[in-house]
Amino acid sequence: MLSLACGIYPEEAIHVGHNSYSDVIGARNAGIKAVLYDQQGVFVEFADQCLLIRQLRGLLSLLPYSR
Repeated sequence: MLSLACGIYPEEAIHVGHNSYSDVIGARNAGIKAVLYDQQGVFVEFADQCLLIRQLRGLLSLLPYSR
């Protein structure tokens, strides 16, 4: 798994995608937190399965960083 090759564990990673099936379910099956980029707001039924963002800048609040 790529995340292990990079020195991080699946529970420390996030997967961002726009496909409700392959991105959300695939990430969850791999033990990775799924973030669904839902620009149009049409995937509200997935809100209990993953994090939903409507703009990419929403990712910033999910990523740890230091100034």
